[in-house]
Amino acid sequence: MPSGYAFENPRLLAHQLIWGIVHGVRLLALTCRERGRDSATIAYLDWMDQQSPRVRAASVDLARHYFHRDEASTEALDAALNLKPYLDTAPQLIGPACATLAEALKQERYDLEKFFLARREAIRKGDPDFPGAVWEDMDPLPATQMTDAVPSLTDPAPVPTSAAAQAPADRKEAQ
Repeated sequence: MPSGYAFENPRLLAHQLIWGIVHGVRLLALTCRERGRDSATIAYLDWMDQQSPRVRAASVDLARHYFHRDEASTEALDAALNLKPYLDTAPQLIGPACATLAEALKQERYDLEKFFLARREAIRKGDPDFPGAVWEDMDPLPATQMTDAVPSLTDPAPVPTSAAAQAPADRKEAQ
């Protein structure tokens, strides 16, 4: 199985970076949910709905790269990228992070399609970080298939998290 970042493949590298962003936001949203911060959870779910085409494209691209198949679980992709399975943040920082998650996700830097297009444009213009790189201009799936199997807080097999971030099975939904 390939390891590390795909610097030789800028499109794949952009998808690796996107997956890292999604992973970090997901771990924070899980932690916020455990703490009863429903506004952060709702903001995450709304953000994932908006970002699902690019997240799905990244998922397929990464599954093909690491596993030579069109699909892989969220956990498998996280492990392939060596991403931590838990949020490793000081407890006193979690409250403020949860309180500001909804506003943060509205910022342009969390628009994953814009991020992807900006990386592509930089490569095409001769990005000094990727000298001589060539962008392969193919998305892994047609747009009509990019909305399925996007990681969410309700995946049947949730991402393992620290004890503080794991939601109890009998959590009330009506909060």
